Formats: sequence, C-alpha cells, structure tokens
Amino acid sequence: MYILYADESGNTGTDFDNSQQPIFVLGSVLVNENNWHNINRLLYDKKAEIDPYFKNNEVHTNEIFNSKKRTYFGKNDWHKNLEILEKLVVLISNLPIEFYYIAIDKKAFKKELKAKYGELVKIDPYLHSFSKLYTAICNNMKNKESNSMIFLDKQLNFNKELASFFPVIHQKYVDNIIEYPMFLDSDSTNYIQIADILSFYVNKYYSIQNGYQKYGEEKEKHCLAMFKELSKNIIVSIKNFD
Repeated sequence: MYILYADESGNTGTDFDNSQQPIFVLGSVLVNENNWHNINRLLYDKKAEIDPYFKNNEVHTNEIFNSKKRTYFGKNDWHKNLEILEKLVVLISNLPIEFYYIAIDKKAFKKELKAKYGELVKIDPYLHSFSKLYTAICNNMKNKESNSMIFLDKQLNFNKELASFFPVIHQKYVDNIIEYPMFLDSDSTNYIQIADILSFYVNKYYSIQNGYQKYGEEKEKHCLAMFKELSKNIIVSIKNFD
C-alpha cells in the first residue's frame, strides 16, 4: 500500500489575474507504507541536523526563502537561508519516494474556461488539479497493483467542496483508493512538509521560466537548481502550458 500527501502553492482561488501568484501548483509525495517509519525517523533526525529550529517546528519553505525581520530565519543572511533550503532539497530528493505535481498557469486556465464555458463559469484550480492528481495516482496504483490513501494539507475552504466533488471522480477508481481524502495540519507530518518544498520550487520554476517573477540572479539560479534536483524523483508532471 502507498500513502499520498499533497500541498499547494499559489492558491488564490478563482482570482486568476493575481499578479503576485500567477502559477498554481499542487504537489504531492508518494511513499510506500513499508518505508514510512524509516523515512519519517530519518527526516526528524536530519532536519534537526540541518537547523535546530526544525526539531520542534515545521518546514515552511516560503518563510525561509522570503524571511521577514524579527522571525527566526530573518536573523540570517539570505544566503544562509538558501543553503538551508538546499540541504533540505538534497535530503528529500535522495529518499525512496515519488513526486507528482500539477502546475497551472492561471491566465491560460482562465482562457481555457472562457473558451469552453463562457464568461460565467469559474473552476477553482485546486479542485481541477486534484481531479488530475487523483486520476494519475489511480493509474499508478493500477500499474503497481496496489492501493493508496490520500492526505491533503488542511484547507479551510475545501472540506465541503471535496465532500461533494470527490464521489464523482471516485466512482471510476473505487478499487484503488481507500477512504475519502483526509486533511492534516502540515506541522503534524513530515510528508506534507516535503510536498510544501516540492510545490514551492515547482511554482518558482514556472514563474521564472514564464517570465512572471524576478527574484534576482542568485535566487533564480538557486530555484532552477532546486527544481532540477527534485526532478530526480518526479514521476508525474501535468501542466496546462509549455
């Protein structure tokens, strides 16, 4: 059996024209139940070696990358924070886990919806991405001749939406997924934190590649290198642009 954990980056709902967050990403990590405990223990130990802060606190990539004054990481030179992030990325990219992601260019998505449904229909990129992710994991489970459970980072607005949306896509794959998707707080599991790192760098990669965001030469070089490192574990990537 496999367990899937997912987290998102760039979530602005149906605000497709948000210039600060033009890309939406739903990233996930797939782990075999037989490796779950060993990986989890390793992560607790290695995270604390990278920085003692992680012994009692979660990894939230954006807070390290865009550290603010009077915060724990705000006391560091930003080069040191990039080094911390690089160590975390190298750590997770060498684990026996698989990465999946769905990336959406919101402006392109808006145009697609308008062409198909007209001006009045808006579909949240999160729900659209989840349906794509669900299909991908079900197909993978068929290939592996196994089953999976899905855990999502807790979203205030999606419990009810998924409750009505999930049965529709669940009908086709009832033999592959056990239970409805469940929500977890990111601070309670290392695996949601891995998905956070993945989603962050996938988002940054496409924001840079599409010319949407400027972070400065060193930070852009860092983001592209981290995406390349994570790509070693990326099994499924789905995007609405090239």
